[in-house]
Amino acid sequence: MKTLRTLAMLAALFCIGAQAQVKFGVAAELGPSFYSSKVDADGVSASESQGGFGWNVGAFADIPAGKLMLQPGVSFGMMSAKDGDFSTTNTLINIPVMLGYPISIGSFKLRPELGPVLGLGLSWKNKIDGTKIDDNMYEADEFKRFRFGLKFGAMFELNEHIALGLHFDKGLSNQYKYDEDGYEEKGKWNFLSLRCAYTF
Repeated sequence: MKTLRTLAMLAALFCIGAQAQVKFGVAAELGPSFYSSKVDADGVSASESQGGFGWNVGAFADIPAGKLMLQPGVSFGMMSAKDGDFSTTNTLINIPVMLGYPISIGSFKLRPELGPVLGLGLSWKNKIDGTKIDDNMYEADEFKRFRFGLKFGAMFELNEHIALGLHFDKGLSNQYKYDEDGYEEKGKWNFLSLRCAYTF
């Protein structure tokens, strides 16, 4: 009886997946990344931003939800920034959950989309003139492994398999925060990317 219930449950899940026409795919993103920091010392504030290069590779699922398309995914990526001889690199696992609205344009589709991105920092390393000066900054209390961002943009579906698009991942949480004796410094990561996706 237990085996029959298990088989029935698996069959039901298969039928639900088939009816929903869930598709899977892989994607790659690359483009400029930015580390934005803000310093507040004795009531005086200053902000600055350093740019670098970022990339992401991962997999996703396209799940129809009425007229909308839900696209959860997981990816491995890196964001970097440089200021003179100093450079910093943040490596993460990202979990975006995008919600899109497909719009037909002739034989093509444009899909504006928006959604949260959860990130888990794996390593954050600094270099001066190409020489590593830190093993992993996440070992210090000021550096936060958890990242929360808001990602938005649009994908242009060339056919049922290939899509190209542009996205901006705006960091909402501080991955660096230091606060002591009237001095506060905090920093966030942002990422502007060209995205290429292939759906099976």
